[in-house]
Amino acid sequence: AECDLDEHIEFPRCQRRPAVPADAGARQRIGESAQPLLQTGGPPLTPRELDVLVQVALGCTNVEAGQRLSLKPETVKSYLRS
Repeated sequence: AECDLDEHIEFPRCQRRPAVPADAGARQRIGESAQPLLQTGGPPLTPRELDVLVQVALGCTNVEAGQRLSLKPETVKSYLRS
């Protein structure tokens, strides 16, 4: 049986390029669709908080998320705590 190599390639964490839209309108739509899942009685997420959350959800460390978003790792931590 033939083997499909694409099924077995391991990508380094946070190096995958998923279809996550980068434009502001798309981020807003993602945020709006995620809001019902995130409702805990607190205020809604800001666009920047959502940007950080998406990076972490993709598997990025705080350092990697910070590099992608031009933030210090401490700032990423702060966004995740809020």
